[in-house]
Amino acid sequence: MIVETTAGKVRGSVHNDIHIFKGIQYGAPTGGKILPTHPFDPVASPVSEAIPILIGCTTHEQTYTALSAGDDTAFNLDAAGLRQRVVAIVGETMALQVIETYQKLHPNESPSELYFLLATDQRQRMNSIRLAERKFRQGKAPVYMYLYAWHTPALASKTSEAWIQFARSGNSNHTGLPNWPAYTTKDRATMVFDYTCKMVNDPGSEESL
Repeated sequence: MIVETTAGKVRGSVHNDIHIFKGIQYGAPTGGKILPTHPFDPVASPVSEAIPILIGCTTHEQTYTALSAGDDTAFNLDAAGLRQRVVAIVGETMALQVIETYQKLHPNESPSELYFLLATDQRQRMNSIRLAERKFRQGKAPVYMYLYAWHTPALASKTSEAWIQFARSGNSNHTGLPNWPAYTTKDRATMVFDYTCKMVNDPGSEESL
């Protein structure tokens, strides 16, 4: 499938009725007048220091990455395939320990499921944590961390209300959720959105690579 866009033709595919477009990258270019430097690398920019931030990811971000890359093999891994991919992420020395840790924490999950969990943690989740830490160290406005663990595509009212409250006041708390403190490098408070929402300090710390 090829779609015509203002930037030219984009090749894509359809997977389980989901349209996936390859070669599309999201991000603002830096170095110009509008965004002279990266807003969070290597430190948080003073331009937006007084603005609160809500940051996080899902537990399975890497499933979309695999779909968009046409990586069908990722959804049908065996033990050897999992090990090969983990070696590519953490190196030969740490691979076995990482796999055993995820198997212990997520028993009965398939090799593909374990891969998506650990690859998401190593990439999108760590990037979210890195940004939250830099915002916290700036000390000018709060940052709130979430982890979306609900495996259905529906947006719960509790989630949408948190986004609404954050947009209104810079604070995500509302009566439908447990108390949600701002993120700090000491507690790493994270709201886990799941069938039952809960506030967890430093979730996934055992899987940290």
